[in-house]
Amino acid sequence: KLLNTTDPLPSWIYDQFDSEVLQKLPKLTRNVLKQLIESLTGGKTGAEDLIVAEMLKDLPDDILDIIISIFT
Repeated sequence: KLLNTTDPLPSWIYDQFDSEVLQKLPKLTRNVLKQLIESLTGGKTGAEDLIVAEMLKDLPDDILDIIISIFT
């Protein structure tokens, strides 16, 4: 449902967050994503996939661009 919509955001997001707040979110760019990844604590994983922060920090730019396209 998330990927098969013409609306840039699924409707449940509007139910969770005020549209004014959503408009103030920064655009996800390669530099923003790199900054977010750099802020992660080393040796930790946030999911069952067991990908640790160091793995994300070593991703090449073309893979970061793919991640950005998935989220946008």
